[in-house]
Formats: sequence, C-alpha cells, structure tokens
Amino acid sequence: MSSYRAERAAPAAVGMYFLPDGAGGIRAATLDEWAAWFQEMDNVTPFAAGGRHVGDEVAADGVRVSTVFMGLSHSLNQLRVFETIVFGGTHDGFQRRYGSLGEALAGHASTVQMVKGA
Repeated sequence: MSSYRAERAAPAAVGMYFLPDGAGGIRAATLDEWAAWFQEMDNVTPFAAGGRHVGDEVAADGVRVSTVFMGLSHSLNQLRVFETIVFGGTHDGFQRRYGSLGEALAGHASTVQMVKGA
C-alpha cells in the first residue's frame, strides 16, 4: 500500500480508508484493515502512537474542542482524514476537517482560540 507523510496531503481520489503509518504519516488501507483498527482504537491514544487522538481541550464553561484522526476521507476531491468538533457553548457543532496532521494541529489551536473568544 502507498504511504503518505501527514504534513502533505495525498493526491485527490487516492482512496477512502487510511491508517497511521507509525512514522507520523498515514497510509492507504483496505476497509477490513480500517474497520479492525477503528474497532480497537480509542480517542485517548495519540496519533503519533498509532491512535486517533490529536487534541482535546476543555475551554471556559466546559466547552470541549476535540480533534481526532478518523482514517476515513469523507471528501471525493480532497483528503480529509482529521476532524475538529466543538461540543457545547455558542459554537456547539462547529466542525472542520483536514488532510494532514499539521493542518489538524493548526486547526485545533485556532478552534480553541475561537471558542475562548480570542
């Protein structure tokens, strides 16, 4: 299977399922590989250790900002395998998706700042 660095988005239409490659990037996966990984994985294990967790912060008033590696690209035209979601507060349900770990980390940080009103 092909391997992609997490800092660089993979070309469009490369596939739908992805897994951490163990070196900070992602690799294409079959549905069976992805399903087995997803079933065993939690939101606590860091992405760098082969898990889903990228960022999780509780801001003021218990508003939570969570960023995870989904391993599933919901876009037909662009790789979007990381996701940030806001739970609670005035931005409840706010969501962004990203194609690389670098984008996800930056997006998580900017979403935390947005929630904090900065």
